[in-house]
Amino acid sequence: MLGDVPVLPNGGGAQKVTFGNYARIVLASTLLTQAALLPLLPGGVRSAVALGATLAAANVLAAFALAAWGLKHSPKAFLAAVLGGMAARMGLVLLIVALGLSVFGLPRLPLALSLLGYFMPFLALEIAALHKSTPSPAPVRAR
Repeated sequence: MLGDVPVLPNGGGAQKVTFGNYARIVLASTLLTQAALLPLLPGGVRSAVALGATLAAANVLAAFALAAWGLKHSPKAFLAAVLGGMAARMGLVLLIVALGLSVFGLPRLPLALSLLGYFMPFLALEIAALHKSTPSPAPVRAR
């Protein structure tokens, strides 16, 4: 697996969350909210909201996988994975959004709100998970 990342308190200690568990959290929350929201929306808006949610979920899953992989390697490999992955993911999201807007004529505002509305909570979850997985620096002792 890509790594165990403690993310949520569980009794006296942190619960280990694997990439698979993290993916289940992201995908379940995306699917459940989309199942509740999409039937309430008109057709064109529905497609834009679904695309935004899907892009956000795929983006954070890729980010988590790259960061979890990088934490097991050297700092140089970590930075290459995180920064290189960020550039690639941003470019891919930009390309898909541009295609959705120009080729498929999706409405801009629902797509943007959906993408950001899903991305921000997922980013907070990712940061919390990765923060808990990094070791604390050793305390500095006075000499």
